[in-house]
Amino acid sequence: MKANGVCRCRLIGNEIKIGEVSKYFDGNNIFVDRDLTFFQIKMDDSFFVVFDFGVLVEWGDELHPSLLNQLIRVNEKKSEKRIFVHEYLSYSFSKSNRDILNDVVYFEGNEAQENILLAYSFALAQNHKLSFYESMVTETIDKSIYIPNELAQTGKIKLDNKKIAKLRGELFLINSDINLGFELLDTPNYFWENPNQNKFYEEMANYLELGQRINIVNKKIEVISELLTMLSDEQKHRDSSFLERVIIYLILFEVVMFLIHDIFKLF
Repeated sequence: MKANGVCRCRLIGNEIKIGEVSKYFDGNNIFVDRDLTFFQIKMDDSFFVVFDFGVLVEWGDELHPSLLNQLIRVNEKKSEKRIFVHEYLSYSFSKSNRDILNDVVYFEGNEAQENILLAYSFALAQNHKLSFYESMVTETIDKSIYIPNELAQTGKIKLDNKKIAKLRGELFLINSDINLGFELLDTPNYFWENPNQNKFYEEMANYLELGQRINIVNKKIEVISELLTMLSDEQKHRDSSFLERVIIYLILFEVVMFLIHDIFKLF
């Protein structure tokens, strides 16, 4: 690798078929591990790691567009949003001791060890996917931020059941993806079985504050979900009250018709 460079992450889809993608990279020193589900690509002065949950981590140069297109083409399901790219860190071999400081990774020696790069890459991939979900939660918050104020001022909300259900559905998808969909919460077994790499993974995960940010995202989802549940219950109550009024009016109509027809004999 180059003496200095940039590490970037690229969300290219919701899921990647690792087995299918690896076919396009024969001769590029592919390594596949089914526990963590990833493979590595080494090209010239760059190092790439592709994870099955849709994230490509690039150390050094960007992946060639033709190879990137191959990755996108075989996605299980393309991301509904644009390709999400962010440069997280710079790296350098200028220090004698390995360190992460002010968004710069300092490696010791003239060459970074692949096991360190892999461990760092997984934490960065988790971070990148989490950033994507954070942006989705923010968008959902922006859609519903006016609701508490409107409810406090007018006592009612101009949202029908369909819109409320759609917002709740968006939140549920984000919540299930974070907590159930992929290895975002737990350290993969791969690192437990390779303790020398696990310490590097934890080092980067702690630097990126993954645990704290996941808790914050889940707390935001919980608060918004409670609000939408309350609105849904209120909407159901209004619908129920409307039906009750309709039934009462129909009964009154029947009584009036009975009085007019059978009692007063008006027709």
